[in-house]
Amino acid sequence: MNAGAPAAPSGAGGHGRGAWLDHLFALRPLLWIPAIALFEAGRAAGGGAWWPSPRVVPALVSLLAILGAVQLANGWNDRAGDRINRKGREVASGVLRGRDLAVLGAALLILAFVAATCPIVSPAARVALVGALGLGAAYVTPPLEWKRRPGLDLLAQVSGYGVVAFLLGIESSPSAGQALSASLARSLPYALGIAAVGVVTMLADRTGDEAVGQRTTVVALGPRRSVNLALGLAVATSAAGLAVGAWAPGLWGLLAIAAAALFAPAAPPSRAKRGIGGGEEREGWNRMAIALQIAFVLLLLPRTPVPLLGACVIGAAAAAHDRSRGGQGYPIRSSSLDGGEAERPGAERG
Repeated sequence: MNAGAPAAPSGAGGHGRGAWLDHLFALRPLLWIPAIALFEAGRAAGGGAWWPSPRVVPALVSLLAILGAVQLANGWNDRAGDRINRKGREVASGVLRGRDLAVLGAALLILAFVAATCPIVSPAARVALVGALGLGAAYVTPPLEWKRRPGLDLLAQVSGYGVVAFLLGIESSPSAGQALSASLARSLPYALGIAAVGVVTMLADRTGDEAVGQRTTVVALGPRRSVNLALGLAVATSAAGLAVGAWAPGLWGLLAIAAAALFAPAAPPSRAKRGIGGGEEREGWNRMAIALQIAFVLLLLPRTPVPLLGACVIGAAAAAHDRSRGGQGYPIRSSSLDGGEAERPGAERG
């Protein structure tokens, strides 16, 4: 099962010092931040208190456990491209083996099941969690593998984060049990915002995805049309937010429009001719994606502090762990190496 992955660096295997942190960050907990943000956005939109009740914890834990299991499978499938894109170090560099990931993934799915069956989780929330699991399976499991199908890859991200997480938040609020159509209408600006960030993130990953033959939405469209798509989605986010009276995504959409229009990174000319973005372009898109997510959790702060607190804790822990493993400032990916150098295990940045 580990064919194609490089051998684990000496002394850095899955059973050495700091192994439990390698297992934790193989789940890519930074991707929990948008899930927490959308969950809390839904809870706040449903009239939830500024600080959530402990009763919301089981549903959120189940969602994060499902996302963690999906990311383990995703990291395994993407390990070749991740070596080029300098992310997912724990899996891409061979620190964790296929057996480690299988055991950890099974444990996460058991945790998700136990949390979802907690009596305080509503039947509607359980349906949403089953939907999250189904979307995750469709995203990473052959023969569907939506992550390699243009359009469907973006649809899975939008549905999982922008719809399911938001609906789970509403089901954990005083508005639980309201009509599904009303909840879906409330989720629309958030789903469009997730789509905009998803396109920007795919632009950051385009070099590695293209190099290993992964045909994402951005690879299929090309960089110029993808930038236009991100800009259009930002406009739609702002418009939808204003239409439903959601000021946070409405204002965030305006910020995303400015970012996409004014600060979109350009590929160095020598590489642009070959249609391959250089390290500086990749780093620029990565920075933009992170900045947009930070802006969103800051806009949510007047309604709920949990996303910002989660981002600070998870981000600081990820950066500290990366430095302890010889990295340089994760989650920002260094542009000092080109794609070829990044393929070496020692050059992986997590």
